[in-house]
Amino acid sequence: MRPQQKLIIAGIFILSVFLGCSDNDDIKFTDNDIRGIFYYDDDPNKTILEATSALTLFRKSVLIDNDYTLDDLPEDFLSYFKLYLTADGSSYIKIFTESTYWLYTGRDATFGAEYWFAGVEDSDDWSDVQGDDVYKFKIHKVGTDGSQDLYVIESGLKPGYYFTHFGHGLTAKGVKLDEFAKKEDAPKFKVHRPSGNYTEGDFRLSSL
Repeated sequence: MRPQQKLIIAGIFILSVFLGCSDNDDIKFTDNDIRGIFYYDDDPNKTILEATSALTLFRKSVLIDNDYTLDDLPEDFLSYFKLYLTADGSSYIKIFTESTYWLYTGRDATFGAEYWFAGVEDSDDWSDVQGDDVYKFKIHKVGTDGSQDLYVIESGLKPGYYFTHFGHGLTAKGVKLDEFAKKEDAPKFKVHRPSGNYTEGDFRLSSL
C-alpha cells in the first residue's frame, strides 16, 4: 500500500472516531426533518411535551391566545425538540437549543407494577447516546387534522409501545408508554415549528 493511501485511510479512521458515528448509525439530515413543539389539543389550552432534568418527560398545559402563542414557548419551556434520523429509520430526540437533553425509554416498577415511560437524559457525551436503543424512537405520520400532520411516537427499545396522553407512577404529569396493536390506535401529537431564529445546541451534531 502506498504511503498516500495509508494517510487517507488513517484520516478517515480519525474523522470517524472524532464524529463518533458508525456506518449503521449515521444521522441523516433531510429537508423535511421534524423539528418543533409536540402538543395535543386540550382546548382552550394546548398540552405540550416539556423536557426537564428530573429524568422524566412532562406534559404541560399552556394557555395559548393572542398574547401568548406557540412561538413564545421555547423562551419559557424546554419544549423545542429536533429529531435526528438514523440510517435504520429510527430517530434520536433532543431539545434543539440544548446540548445534552435526550429522550429515552424508561422502565419502573413502582408498587410492583411494571410500566414504561418517556424519560429525559442529561448526557454530556454523544457517544454514550449513539447506538443505544434506549434513546431511539420511531415517529410515524398517521394522518392529518386540517393543515396539521398527526404523529405517533414509538419506542425503539420497546416496539409497539407508544407515547400516550397519560401520566405514570413517577408523576401524573409524565408521559406513559402503552402497547398498541396498530400504530393508528396510539395517541396522536401535532408538531408546531417555531418561527423564531434559534441556534442548535450541539455543535457535534451540527458538524455531521
